[in-house]
Amino acid sequence: MTVEHVYLVDVLQGISSEVFVPCLIDLCKALWELMKSYHRTIDWHYRHDDAVVTQAPTDAGTACADGNDGLFLFTLC
Repeated sequence: MTVEHVYLVDVLQGISSEVFVPCLIDLCKALWELMKSYHRTIDWHYRHDDAVVTQAPTDAGTACADGNDGLFLFTLC
């Protein structure tokens, strides 16, 4: 079994525009959905920030502030 190194330029030259353009569109759609999911996750964390603060343990021996803009307010020390 041998491993061949193929440069991206060589691969792209063998692909017709009829195949490349739809594939690129699908890739962009998938990346857009990924970014939307990431945005929703961050948004959820910001909206539930107050709930985390009110439920945080008060014992300084079990939790400490991590200074991460409120996304993860407490970590184990």
